[in-house]
Amino acid sequence: MREVAHHFHLPLSRVSRLYKELEKEGVVRRIRGSRTILQGKSPVRHLIVRSVVGIPASLSCFLTLQDYRMFLLKVRREFRRRGLITAIAFYEDRFDAEDLVERLQQARADIALWYLPDGTARSLAPQLLDVGIPLLGISDGGLPGVPCCYEVNRSQAIRAIFRDWMASGISNVRIVRTESRSSADEERLEALLLDTPFRWRFVNAQSKVAEQFVVNLTAQKDEAIVFLGSAASLCLMRAPEAMSRILSQGRVGLVEGPVSMPLTPRIDGPVDLVVVNWQRLAQRIADDILGRETFDCHQPVIFDAKGELKVPFHKFAQKL
Repeated sequence: MREVAHHFHLPLSRVSRLYKELEKEGVVRRIRGSRTILQGKSPVRHLIVRSVVGIPASLSCFLTLQDYRMFLLKVRREFRRRGLITAIAFYEDRFDAEDLVERLQQARADIALWYLPDGTARSLAPQLLDVGIPLLGISDGGLPGVPCCYEVNRSQAIRAIFRDWMASGISNVRIVRTESRSSADEERLEALLLDTPFRWRFVNAQSKVAEQFVVNLTAQKDEAIVFLGSAASLCLMRAPEAMSRILSQGRVGLVEGPVSMPLTPRIDGPVDLVVVNWQRLAQRIADDILGRETFDCHQPVIFDAKGELKVPFHKFAQKL
């Protein structure tokens, strides 16, 4: 400021006031004892948007399934890094999803990406096509509502867990499910169990008595317990201490991925997990969208999950 005052033959006090005005206008930024930086009159962040990807998302799945959240987070981060903007449209049920097409249009979506497409996706797919928004489906077990271009395959990972159980002397398997489970997912698990010598049975964890159910649940030395996704979340939320006890008793399998922990003391113990590399899936989808590949949903791209044996529960679980 002294140099400016001397150059223009102005009082130092006046130059100081002018600098403050320029700083208020955002033209300059002063760093005390260092320098003055010229900001420019319209400093703006330039963002190149190569495409907008609309993602319909089930609110109940987002709240209860950790893998569902991981898919959305990994896709959103990878897409943003690559100049793809995501517009996530949450819905609660098929009635709440009636305006999904309109919401995706308002977001100016160029393409729709639907993980676990259900009956809602089947009913809305023609409407999306009518407004020029192609739909890419990602299946992960069950019966998808639309043809899918990508498929998460958990079968090999589950077989690896079953082989380790057989080698450990396990002969009985109990499968914990909830009333809202998909029969198609149960049939897939049963088909895998048919290739083993296990004796198995399904048991229901009802929401109203879930806490007592988990407290009474014990595993014998020759028995393993499989928790299906929604059942695992329900039991952890209702009876975390009892679940921690079950983990320490014997073999427990979470075939639909890790489960989030409630805000309680850390739940620990070994668990057998089926883990999906969501980052690799997000990268492949981004590559295909940016490369403007022709999506052939009759030949889906397969992503094989990995079986993790006797890993610490807390290592893979997120805290809610």
